[in-house]
Amino acid sequence: VARWFQAWGLSRATLMVIAFAVCLAALGWVDRDFEVEAPAKLVSVLECDVFATADGTVREIRTRHGAEVHEGDVLAVLDDPQLALEFEQVDGEIATVSKRLEAIAVARTQRTAREDLSTQALPLSAEAVQLQKKRASLIKQQEILDQRRAALSLRSPITGQVLTLDLQNRLQARPVQRGQVLFTVADTSRGWLLEADVSQDDIGHILAAQRGEDRQLPVRFRLAGGVDQIFSGHLE
Repeated sequence: VARWFQAWGLSRATLMVIAFAVCLAALGWVDRDFEVEAPAKLVSVLECDVFATADGTVREIRTRHGAEVHEGDVLAVLDDPQLALEFEQVDGEIATVSKRLEAIAVARTQRTAREDLSTQALPLSAEAVQLQKKRASLIKQQEILDQRRAALSLRSPITGQVLTLDLQNRLQARPVQRGQVLFTVADTSRGWLLEADVSQDDIGHILAAQRGEDRQLPVRFRLAGGVDQIFSGHLE
């Protein structure tokens, strides 16, 4: 063998360089792990937030972290002082209008009896017509207020698990604003996503590996809180 190398004019150092280059080339065809450490967040594939429907306070909480809930279950009840005041005002106006209409009806009945008119119904007075229209408008306002009051009961949009932590300390008797996220409910049966914030130095290697795969790129990951347990998945 030595004579063969000498015949080709190859020194031992040249042979080592060639062998090293061959090893590097071979590594390019061998699958190997590429490890990345990155901040990440584990989220459910299907998550829904529950928002405050009005400015007010949380009067009652009917769930807890980790609880299994069904679609339509009441998670909390809000208290809206402004809505309660509007209800009181509308109820008072309806009562006033109704009493006045009753008084007009009594007066017409008494007049009918005195004048011994026929039993055919008399047309309502102009005041009675106006009062009836006003009462109909107030009743519609009351229906709208009823819908707003029903919306103060915050319900789960899906069947799943409550993910929000420390509900009692965070929300009980606390003021909230309309549109504020109060709960997150997840359907954990749909699976989970790990949203990782990978650095620019590493993302190029990951994208190259993804382009080289005819199927979904398999990945394994460990969470900071449990490094002994390895989870499997694929790159989205």
